[in-house]
Amino acid sequence: MPIVKNFVDALLDKLYTRSFKGSLLMFHSGGGTMTPETSIKYAIRLAGAGPAAGVIGAKYICEHVGYKNIITLDSGGTTALVSLISDGRVRMKKEWWITFGYPIRFPAPDVVTIGAAGGSVAWIDEAGSLRVGPISMGADPGPACYGRGGNEPTVTDANVMLRRISKENFLGGRMTIYPELSEKAIAEKIAKKLGISVVEAAEGIVNVAATNMANAVRLVSIARGYDPREFVMIAFGGSGPLHAPLIAKDLGIPEVLIPRWPGIVSALGALISDVRHDIMKTYIRVLDEDVAEDLEQQYEDLELRMIELLHREGFDESSIFVQREADMRYVGQWRSLTISMPKPIDRSSIFEAIEKFHIEHEREYNYSDRSQRIELYAIRVIGVGFIKKIKLPKIEKMEGSIEYARKGYREVYYLGSYIKFDIYDREKLKAEASIEGPAIIEQMDSTVLIPPSAVAIVDEYGNLLVRMR
Repeated sequence: MPIVKNFVDALLDKLYTRSFKGSLLMFHSGGGTMTPETSIKYAIRLAGAGPAAGVIGAKYICEHVGYKNIITLDSGGTTALVSLISDGRVRMKKEWWITFGYPIRFPAPDVVTIGAAGGSVAWIDEAGSLRVGPISMGADPGPACYGRGGNEPTVTDANVMLRRISKENFLGGRMTIYPELSEKAIAEKIAKKLGISVVEAAEGIVNVAATNMANAVRLVSIARGYDPREFVMIAFGGSGPLHAPLIAKDLGIPEVLIPRWPGIVSALGALISDVRHDIMKTYIRVLDEDVAEDLEQQYEDLELRMIELLHREGFDESSIFVQREADMRYVGQWRSLTISMPKPIDRSSIFEAIEKFHIEHEREYNYSDRSQRIELYAIRVIGVGFIKKIKLPKIEKMEGSIEYARKGYREVYYLGSYIKFDIYDREKLKAEASIEGPAIIEQMDSTVLIPPSAVAIVDEYGNLLVRMR
């Protein structure tokens, strides 16, 4: 709290001296924002906020397009972060760790993080197997191709060797890279040890990284009772759009959505997030009709506290939303599930909540027992103060051919051989444009891979929808 207070006070002072006229909100790990004053009181909520911002930004983009079942892939230079949104609801976790041994008991989006991204280092283990990550070269010195002293082969170096990343268009042509340094690093550290060519080693590195990311997707979907084939994957961050089609092909995900600006989706998430607070109270009772009256009173007391808090932050009744939740478990078990609760709570709604728990337990653990009693463990109230949001801009519709956006072609190494890939400039693509794979779409903050037999459609907001075949 003292650290956060000093930071917030210094930030507010600087904004005041520079005549800032807007309102400052602090994004927190629960996927919402809070005022500076509240952020000092609940300082721990600022920890780990970045991953949550990507989830909220991805959800906002998908809402514009009409998707409610979403798997998010946020992959940059160090990590790949994967989460799941089912029927428009972000899957949350009640407890998590950012430092070993110290749990944070505030709700946060359930994000699986692995060390597989553009800067992840490829290496050979003691058994002679190819590994990727979790060590990363980061941005400084970065991959070998940056020419800043890094001499370890990374996923970015592998993509450079496969010609999926362009030497001429890296960072929109703003940065010079050196493919010969990528070749040297992969040859010395990987190819020679495995007795294969440099391009074969490079494709192996990319495939291992994509497999690691696919395993993370399995953790948030299949392992928790969801079929990834029923979801769209939204891929963002610098390296997400380059690897998402490979993951989708592996898991049978039918569509991959690439935002118009993949590199700033997390920033968008922070910008459009409503003010959100969570109040939790331990409440251990067997859930039956006898508890209805007291439970309703408990929720009303928590809701009153929440509404008073939001009023103090400047929200009126028309811009406040309050939601009830409860943590439940079978009597005698320690593992609980969070279930949304009806309002008001009476005899019929108690049975409704019990049935919700059985259904969710069956989906989560492939097991339920309606003869078992259910125990309440904790009750929660979520309060949201709605803020005015930006609207995603629409782009012009295409007229005529898309040849104006085609930059040419290059031979790209894919599935063991060189294939002719058409190259497109994303900034020139207009709505309703259709691109048949194999193709690569280049832009300043990312590169999009369209595999053979896949097709990419540009929607009215400039998003790319890659349909796998």
